[in-house]
Amino acid sequence: MATQSLGWNRPIEWTNVRKVLEEFGQEFVRLYREKLATNGVNTSEASLSNSVRYEVQSGDDGRWIAVDISLLDYWRYVEYGRKAGKWPPLSAIERWIRIKPIVPRAYGGRRVPTTKSLAFLIARKIGTEGIEPRPMFGTTLNNLLRSFDKALSKAVAQDVDRHIDIIIKEY
Repeated sequence: MATQSLGWNRPIEWTNVRKVLEEFGQEFVRLYREKLATNGVNTSEASLSNSVRYEVQSGDDGRWIAVDISLLDYWRYVEYGRKAGKWPPLSAIERWIRIKPIVPRAYGGRRVPTTKSLAFLIARKIGTEGIEPRPMFGTTLNNLLRSFDKALSKAVAQDVDRHIDIIIKEY
């Protein structure tokens, strides 16, 4: 007895979902950059804000689709802070001083510290006191997910309905 495939293995074309996820990615980047600027997190060059990107990706088999958000690694220290006890790498602090730019000044008749000594002082303070978290990524993501929930549900339903219609017509 011969069997006939109903086409259920055909990849789903996530056309409507992709459109909603593109809008989601654009809006996430805009809102996150706005929050970073409002909270004074950006530096003049190579900033966290400028690094924020998104890409909508999907599997060739149509079984998944996702928004991939990428940004500089130090976002996690902004988001989650840093516990006291361990010093950050001095080279990263020195780079941050040059990028920001932070201009060292002399206090109390002392000489102006070098970039290296200023990095040491900042790293020591971070190692001693830590850094408070500023959960802007998670807040932005959660707020946006709530606002896109209905649009995404509708898009999924439309794409699945269209997929089923195609299978029925082929059968």
